[in-house]
Amino acid sequence: MTSEEDQENARVLPENSKVVAFREEYEDRLRTFTVANYFGIPHSLSPIVCARLGFRNKGQNQLQCVGCHEPLLVQFPACLSATARSKLTSLYEQQLCELHRDSCPFRRDAQNYRLLLGNQSDRIPALWTQVWRPKEVLELLDPLRPSAVVRERWEKVIPWLESAAMDCTSWKLPPIDATVFQQYATTEDELLEKCWKLICGETQDGEEIPTRSHELELGALLVVLMGWTPDTASGMHCSICFAKWTNLGSVSRDGEPQPKRVCLRMNAPVDSHRYYCPFVRGLPHAGMRFCDRIILRLLNETNNKQDKDSPLVATEFRLEIRKLLKDALSPSKLSVVSK
Repeated sequence: MTSEEDQENARVLPENSKVVAFREEYEDRLRTFTVANYFGIPHSLSPIVCARLGFRNKGQNQLQCVGCHEPLLVQFPACLSATARSKLTSLYEQQLCELHRDSCPFRRDAQNYRLLLGNQSDRIPALWTQVWRPKEVLELLDPLRPSAVVRERWEKVIPWLESAAMDCTSWKLPPIDATVFQQYATTEDELLEKCWKLICGETQDGEEIPTRSHELELGALLVVLMGWTPDTASGMHCSICFAKWTNLGSVSRDGEPQPKRVCLRMNAPVDSHRYYCPFVRGLPHAGMRFCDRIILRLLNETNNKQDKDSPLVATEFRLEIRKLLKDALSPSKLSVVSK
């Protein structure tokens, strides 16, 4: 980033100590959720929801608010019918919002989240823009020029994949929603190819693109679209779900035991995320997956579409996110849990 862009980000997202502390406490709570103790739970009760509303994972399907210490046991017997499971999920969602005591610092956030229940929107609630790292929110979900941002990250990922000597031939986008992408492509491979052509066209005057393996370039693009960021010479991370992906193909997650054998995943850019990651699943009550959001922004920008019926209108979406960030990240609106 240029110094001008850094100054703009600092103006929109003031990084004072209170904001940082609030975000770090959320990240600490999210890291308490492990597959061993919290798995097979409906997406609307996923760790990303529980942690945002002040809960940590204390034991097998056991939650506890770090603000008022109220406990909640989340259980779904295998004998439940689909209807009963849906009703029980709704009851647990209400409990996440109503369980907090009046003095709990998360009570207001829980009440705000309750307004989202039963509604479906393509807008990302401010509850999460408050706790995600500013750089990730702006660069991945709110770029002024999506093609430039994706291309910049794409160029950084390619050397990482080359050094790791990874086989990208089996990598694919997660199954796409035909109703969303029907005007662009009918299959995942066709959609990724279209995005690749758009990115390869983003060159400066006189700039030549080096000759590289087509599979490598498609693999690098998929890595970017799925939200991975290189952090070392041997690894990448997702700043939303905190999964880490090494150049050996293994997955490292904070607070969880490491596998004794390296597990090579057929579709590593997708499968290496935590099961609840918004890049793979989207946010509960907040519309499509993040990878789909990025692809639509990229396609809409390149095709210069301004159709108001589109699932994501570039200009409106950008203004909405920036307004949420400015309002939600105001230090006066954050309540940090005292330790």
